[in-house]
Amino acid sequence: MEEQTNTTSVLETSSVLERVAQSIIVAYAWVSGPAMTEQERIKRELDKSQRLEMQLDSTSIAR
Repeated sequence: MEEQTNTTSVLETSSVLERVAQSIIVAYAWVSGPAMTEQERIKRELDKSQRLEMQLDSTSIAR
């Protein structure tokens, strides 16, 4: 009887760990966003840089 209880506990623990692992994979996929080509990644970084430059320019003009 005790061996059956231990086996059940191991299976339940395994099931919980499997669900946790799947949740982590789903969360990582969501956080990382859609796949991008190298060209898209470069354009994104350039756009970010240009926005930062414009913010800095507008801040220095306001002073």
